Amino acid sequence: MTVKAFLYIQSPQKKTVNFLCEFKRVPTIGEYITLDPKEADFIKSTDSFKVVYVVHSPLVDGSKKHTPYDAYIYAVKENHDEALEASGFYS
Repeated sequence: MTVKAFLYIQSPQKKTVNFLCEFKRVPTIGEYITLDPKEADFIKSTDSFKVVYVVHSPLVDGSKKHTPYDAYIYAVKENHDEALEASGFYS
């Protein structure tokens, strides 16, 4: 079973780009996620996106305002090599 999420990411030009994604579970704040480079021209295979904000959508029976998404996720682009170096993982 997967969860559907509407993902907002910030591109290097400080523009917000939207994607519809499916995950095995909803990512948590501080977690890194990746996207297929075919999704957008500014995404590279060495990029990851740090989740900075998550909004869970309620399941309300009979609601006319029901959303088809389980969560809305906001993330910012980071280079995973730089993040690993900054963490001291390889020192």
